[in-house]
Order: sequence, then structure tokens, then C-alpha cells
Amino acid sequence: MTGKQNRIHPGLILAALAGLILTFLTAEHFIPFNSFPNSITRSDAISISRDYLKKKGYPVDQYESTAWVTDTDNHRLAWKYTSYDRANELTDSATHGLFSARWQTYFYQNVNQSAPQRKFYLFLDGTGKVTGFSFVLYEKIENAEFGNPNLEQIEARKIFDQFLSADGLDTTGFATIEASSVHQEKRTQHTFKLQKPFPELESKLQIYGMVSGSELTVVVYELIPPEKFSSEKADFQGIGFLIFLGSVVIFFFVLILQLGVFLKKYHEGEVGVKTAGTLFWIMLIVSSFVSLSKFPVAGYGFGFGELSYTWVSIVTLVIKLLIFNPLYALAVFSAWSIGESYLRESHSDKLAALDGLINKQWANLHFAVSVARGYLAGFIGLGLLFLSGWISVTLTGGTNNLTFYQDVLPVYAPFATPFIVGIYYSLLGELMFRLFGNLYLTRLLKNKWIAGLISALLWAAFSQVFWGMNFFIEPLWISFAIPFLIGFYLNLVFWKTDILSTVIASFTISGGISMIPLLASSGPVYTLYSILALLLMAIPAFLMIAGFITKKKFTYNPDTTPAHIRRITERVRMVKELEIARQVQMKLLPKRSPDIKGFDIAGICIPALEVGGDYYDFIDIPNGNIGIAVGDVSGKGLPAAIYMTLTKGIVQSHADEFISPSVVLSKVNQLLYKSIEKGNFVSMFYAILNLETKKMVLSRAGHNPAVYLFKDEQVKNLKPSGLALGLEKGELFDKVIRDEEVQLVSGDVVVFYTDGYTEAMNEKKDEFGEDRLISILKSTRLETAEKMISAINKEIKGFAGSAHQHDDMTMVVIKVL
Repeated sequence: MTGKQNRIHPGLILAALAGLILTFLTAEHFIPFNSFPNSITRSDAISISRDYLKKKGYPVDQYESTAWVTDTDNHRLAWKYTSYDRANELTDSATHGLFSARWQTYFYQNVNQSAPQRKFYLFLDGTGKVTGFSFVLYEKIENAEFGNPNLEQIEARKIFDQFLSADGLDTTGFATIEASSVHQEKRTQHTFKLQKPFPELESKLQIYGMVSGSELTVVVYELIPPEKFSSEKADFQGIGFLIFLGSVVIFFFVLILQLGVFLKKYHEGEVGVKTAGTLFWIMLIVSSFVSLSKFPVAGYGFGFGELSYTWVSIVTLVIKLLIFNPLYALAVFSAWSIGESYLRESHSDKLAALDGLINKQWANLHFAVSVARGYLAGFIGLGLLFLSGWISVTLTGGTNNLTFYQDVLPVYAPFATPFIVGIYYSLLGELMFRLFGNLYLTRLLKNKWIAGLISALLWAAFSQVFWGMNFFIEPLWISFAIPFLIGFYLNLVFWKTDILSTVIASFTISGGISMIPLLASSGPVYTLYSILALLLMAIPAFLMIAGFITKKKFTYNPDTTPAHIRRITERVRMVKELEIARQVQMKLLPKRSPDIKGFDIAGICIPALEVGGDYYDFIDIPNGNIGIAVGDVSGKGLPAAIYMTLTKGIVQSHADEFISPSVVLSKVNQLLYKSIEKGNFVSMFYAILNLETKKMVLSRAGHNPAVYLFKDEQVKNLKPSGLALGLEKGELFDKVIRDEEVQLVSGDVVVFYTDGYTEAMNEKKDEFGEDRLISILKSTRLETAEKMISAINKEIKGFAGSAHQHDDMTMVVIKVL
């Protein structure tokens, strides 16, 4: 890490301060804080409910109990039909108004669902006031202890009205719209519905009551929304299921892709599993903690046959612990393994901070700088999130309804939730989409900006379920636009900083969002919870401070470098060296085609690997002649490239001495035979072109024939006899090698090429062939030599499709003007 990298840019600090300011200024206009039950805890809600039931004479000490938070959509309804501020007034629990979210407690016996039993549901507003209840009474249970089980309707109505009066509920303006009675085996059940208009919201206020025998079993005070709103909600719920399904599909798609890439790279020895294994267990522990902390609400909304609520919760928990959480951990494992390998190859500096952490040197400068940048980037991200949300709902007239308090308020240890879910969401999202997604797509598409857009889109859909942001925004496109914006922003953080900074930024954003229910709730307990949550969220900051104090730097040494990192480093070094070799080899080829009056000449060489064994050259020869060489070394890669370089030097050293191509090739053969490994050889065409007479004398050393295309489109293969270079010391070579002379005229075309062209194959292993080559030459013979080569290359690319080039391809085209 350089001195410049050690510093935190002042602009980043200022931007982070701006992000925090924007968060505080815009959050209250985007987040409906009145949605939160704001002064009692889960244990308070259960205790208040238990006391309430005891006063009514119910033996609830013998019952199991739990509590969760339910949302009635009333705040969103009020926001939609009035204004945000008015919605806050109407849903303010302190005034016992139209509460948006409320505590719901549940007392039950741990027996089968169909067993005769009592169940008690109570509803409490944010101040702890019981605003309604539902005592589920099965038909086979007698409740004669409350009086006559078969009251007349008028007597039942008196019980209902007396409760409303004692509760202090103002029933002015309410009219009875329903009063019905049903005679059951054990009792008569009376139901009453009272309603009054609520014009401001185009809705109705309703009080629903039920008297079973002489016992008041149901009192529900609720707002009945307009039919249009209810219909829209039903549509949203249907779309919500599709969103949920899409998020799950994307998760499994990316996971399967990761596992496939991991297995390939593992067999190549390019991934390490030690750190990935540690991350696997961290993710498994963290996700299991999240699941265990949500046990009180694990069974909410689920049912498994006749199982009681407790057993439903246990079954749900076991499924999470044994199936889903290991899958999340596996996703983190594979994403890190592959992503680390990719980063080692091309952006090893982005792992500097984590390398010290992985090697238990936490208090180091690399780590400190990355954590600081991560926090600052997270503050900017929070400001961006809330600003974009506020602008979106303001410009569109939309609404926002939060539901993530269910993940925070009713759980065990709410103060730990922001810290734990921050780790959970940041590891899962950043390693799968920022680390693996960005790098994999960049390699695939060769463009990191397009890759970033695609990964941000995938993450935006994935985050609807797996990031805990849980905004329910109308219009729905905003629910995708905001996560996409945050996802693309985190991509920028990744490319501008490193992976640790990106994880910390995501941790700050997701943990900060999860703190909102605690910060928005009042009372000493929530103040304590908020302080504890902030301290936990600051744990990386404590390590960061230690790193700035010690200023230690971590570097690997040969003895401590893991084996897979050494392999990756060695491969990266080889790739760089091969790239240098490629550049050197390309410089050995002609920099430009010869500009000769009366001729149009062009050449190209396309190696199959980084370097190749094909060769072509234009050699100036005295007396106005030019030598043209096209060669093909057996094999591919670096050895072939070395022999190609050797061949070029030998040819050029003898081209000036002899005017006969066969003699030149004979000298080349003698020297190559002494230098080349046994079993290797070089095929070559060498021609000498007289620029004045337009005669060409050519000789062939085991090379495939050249194509001679006459101006009348007749075709002749030029294939004078000759052996490949380097196979035999010279006696047989000199007996076989022959020169051939052709008299060129205007309109003729001569093409020298290596077999990489004719033997190019498609996915079906079909070869391109000489016939296709000649057909293209005929159809383009009136074009320039360079355009003829381009047309052939384009045709071969289309023919091959996704099949890889398996051999070097070299071609020289000579047109007589």
C-alpha cells in the first residue's frame, strides 16, 4: 500500500458527512416512523396481555405465549388519500388513532390444532393499550361459567355495549349494519358490526364484536379501506409472491453457477478453501443466529397439518437450520473461493486489507484504511438511499410501507439484530454479486461497466428478499429502482476501493436500516437497545482505530504464502510474460505491407494462443526483387514461437545471398536440423517476386499448396515438391526440393496461407476447407488484398461460432494490378 493509499481522501469524508445529513433530513419524510409500535417491547406486550387475561379470569399461566407485529396498511392508506404529515397524525398511537402497526400477542396450548382448546389473540397499540382481542372458542368447549350460554341477542348486545363504554371508545356516529345469531351445540353465538363513514379516507370505521354464550370473545376496531385500495393490495400481494419467487430463483441460479465455476477452478488448483471454509462457518453461525432469534415469530403465517404453533415454529426453524442456512453458507464459500482467485489474478491490491485479517493480524494499516473507507461509503449510501426514496415518492405521489420491524422488534435480543443481519446480508450480497458477479461478468463480457449494470440488476431483484430493505413502495418500480441504484453504487465502491470496504459499506447500510425500528421507538429500554446496537455496529471501528495506532503493514513472505496463492501468482506471472512474448513476436512480423507499384500485397498472422508458431515476412532483395515467406512451425505456444523466431533469423540471413528460393530453403534446413528438437519441423513457402517482369519463383518445404487465382477465375494449386524443414539433414531435402516459376499478369491473385485457415472447425468438428476458402477469394477478388483477408476472417469466425481457434492462422495475398 503506497502512501497515497494510506490516506483517506478529504472529499470522501465530506461526502460521508453529507450522506449522514441527508439521511437525517430525508428519512423522516420517507420512513413512516409512526408505523412502529414505539414504546413497549415484546416482553411488555406479552406481560400486559397476560395481566389483561388474568383480570378476566382466564388461567393463561398454563398457556404458551408469543408476540409479533402486524401491519394494517392504514398509514399507507392515509398517506395515499391525504398527505404524509396527515397520515402521521392519524396513525399516532399516543392519540389512539388509526394505528398502522400493532403488537399481536398469542396465548395457546401446545396441542394439535384440532384439539378442543382456547386460543387468545390480543392487539395492543404502541403505548401498550389493548385495542382489541379475539378469543378463539372451539364448539366442544363449554363456557357456562360466564352465564347463560343461550342469551337473547338483545342481552348479548348489552354485554358488547358495556365493554365499549368501559373501554372509553367513542361510538358516536356508528350505526349497526349487522346483528346476527347462530345457534351452536354448546351456545348461541352473536355477532355485531358497527360502522361509520370516514370520508377523509373514503373508508369506514368498523367495530366488530362477538358474544359466545355470555362471553365477549371478539372485539376488533379497524378501518375498512375502499374497495379500490383493497383490490390494489391484492394485486400487490400477487406481485409480491412473484417477486419473492424471482429472488429465490436468482439466488439458486447464481449459486449453481458459482458451484460450477468453483469445481473447475478447484480441479485446476487455483482456489483455496481454508479462508472460504472459515467464511462458511461464519455465515452458517450468523444465519443460524438470525433464525434462532426469530423463533418467537418463526411459525407466524405458516401451518403444517395438525401441528401446534410451537411445533410449527420448531419445524420451520429446523428447515432453516438444516437446509437454507447451509445453502447461504455454501453460496458465501463458493463466491469467496472464486472471487479471491479472480482478484489474485488481476486486482490483488483489493485483498491487501483482508490478507492481514485472514492471517490474524487484525490491527494493521491496510485493514484500518479499508474499514474507514467502508464506513464512509456506507454513510454516503444511506444518504443516497433515503434521498432517492424521498425524491421518488415525492415526484410520483407514491407511498412507502415498511415491514422489516418484524425482523427486529419481536425477536430475541433486538439490540444484536442490526449487527448480525448487517454481517449476514453484507457477506451474502457482496460476495455473491459484488465479488463473484462483477468479476465473472467482467471476464465474460470484457467490460466492467456493462458487468456492473447486470450485477446491479440481479442484485436489485435478489435484494427484495435477501437484503432486509423490505420497502413496499407504490409505484412498485421504485422498489426495484432504489436497490438497483444502491447496487450500482456498491459496484463503484468495489472498483474504487476493495472488497473489505464494500462489505463494510453494505454492513453499514443494512445494519443502519435495521436500527430504524429501535431508534424510532421510545422508552428507556429502546434507548438502551439503540446504544448497544451502535456499540456492536462499531466493532470494526475499534479494530480500525487499533490499526491506525500500530500502523503495521501486512505482507506475505515465501514461507507463509498459501499454496493456492503461489499457484495463482505464478500463473499471473506466466500470463504477463506470455503477453510480453506476444508483443515481441508481433513486432517481429512486418509492421506494414510493402507499397509496390503494380501490386497490392497484404498479410496477417493470428496466433491461437498468446504466442504462436506461424510466420510471414516480406524481405527486400537487391535488384528490385522482394522475398515473400510464409511458414508454420509444428506445435503451438511458446516452443513454436521460439522456433519461429529462429527460422525468421535464418531466412533473413540467407535471402540476400541467393536468388533461388530452393537454395535459400536448403540453407535454412541445414541450420534448423542442427538446432531444432527431433520430431519438430517447419513447413514453409518461400517466393521471390521480380517487380519488373512480374515473374514469381517459388519453392515449397512441405507446406500446404498456395492458391493461384487467374484473372479469368480459374484456380491452380501451386505445390512444387519439397520436404519440411528440420526433418532431414539435407541430402534427401536437396534431392526433393524444386523451384516453380509463374508469370503473373494484371488481375491475377496468389494466396499463401497456413493450414489454420482450411482446418478451422465449428462446434460439429466440421472443417472450413479449401473449397470455402477459394469461393470467398473468387467473390472478393475485386476488393483490395486487405479486404479479401478481412472477408475470409469474418467468414471463418461465423463458421466456427463459439468453437475456439485451435491453430495459428497466417495468410499473405498478392494481387497484380
